[in-house]
Amino acid sequence: MIRFAALVCTYQGERFLEEQLQSLTVQSTPLTEVHMHDWGSTDGTRAITSAWAKNQRSRCPVFENLHQKPLRPARSLLLGLQELLTRSDATHIFFCDQDDVWFADRVQRYKELLSVSKTPPSLVFSDVSLIDEKGCRLADSFYEKSLSPYKTQVVANSPDLPLVSPALGMSMCISRELAEILVTHRNAPWPMHDWAALMLAIMFDLPTAYLTDATAAYRQHSDNLRGSPGISKLGPRLQRLTDRRRQVLALRRWAIEGSKPLPTKAKNFFPASRSACATRVLRSKNLRLWYRLTFALILMFSLNSKPKDRRSID
Repeated sequence: MIRFAALVCTYQGERFLEEQLQSLTVQSTPLTEVHMHDWGSTDGTRAITSAWAKNQRSRCPVFENLHQKPLRPARSLLLGLQELLTRSDATHIFFCDQDDVWFADRVQRYKELLSVSKTPPSLVFSDVSLIDEKGCRLADSFYEKSLSPYKTQVVANSPDLPLVSPALGMSMCISRELAEILVTHRNAPWPMHDWAALMLAIMFDLPTAYLTDATAAYRQHSDNLRGSPGISKLGPRLQRLTDRRRQVLALRRWAIEGSKPLPTKAKNFFPASRSACATRVLRSKNLRLWYRLTFALILMFSLNSKPKDRRSID
C-alpha cells in the first residue's frame, strides 16, 4: 500500500506559506502525513505552520521540528529527510517548497502512475506551471515556456546529468529506497537536493518517470534559489554556470575518495576535464542547441578552474 508523506522545510516563508499549506489540505487523495522543519525563521512562519498543524491532526499527522540555525537548502532538506525516515513508515516522500501551490489532484496523479507501472519508479517529477508573486499565471509549462533552454521531452538519464539537472525538486516524489540512499550519502558536496536525488537514482539504476502535465504552480519571485531559466538576472545565471565545473569536480573527488559504497560506474559519472564537461553538455538530450553551445563555451573558457575542497554540505 502506497503511503505518501510530504517533507516541508521552511525559512522566512510567511509571504506565501499559507497558500502552499492550503493546497496540501485540499488534495483529492490526502497525504498520509506531513513533516515540517523550520530552520531559524524569525518572521511569522512558525505561527503559520503551528496553526495549520493544529487544524490538520484529524486529517493526517503533522510532525513539527524547530531548528535555530539556518542551513543551505540541500543540507536542511537531507537532515529533515533523515529524521522523517526514523519516525515514519511512508513508502514515498514528496519534496515540498514553502512558496509554491500544488494542484488539487497532484497526489492522485502520482499515485495513479505508481500504481499502473510494472516497475514503479523510485523518482517521479512533473512539469509545472509558472506564477508570479501575486499568483498570476506566467506560463503553462516550465519546459515549454518562451526562451526555456530545456527540450519538452525530458530524458532523466541524459549524459549531461551531473552538469544540468532537468528535474525540479518542488515537483519530485521519491521512494523510500531512494530516500535511504540519499540519507546515506547526505554529506557529499551536492549543489542541490533535487540534483542529488536524480543523480543517485541513475547511479543506483533506480527507475525514474516524468509526468508531462503540470501538477503544481512554481512561484517566481526575487528570493528564488533556482527559478525558471530565462534572460532575467543574466549575470547571476552565468556565474552559476561557471560554478558547475567546480561542483562536478568536487563530486568526482567525493565519488573516488568517499568512504560510503557507490556503484563502480559512479567514479566515471563525473567528467574531469573542461573538454569532457563541454562534450557532455553538447551531447545533452535535455537542452536546446543554443543553450548547449552557450554552456559548452562557458565550461571551456571559465576562469574558475581550481575547485574549492568542499567535502560536506554543511
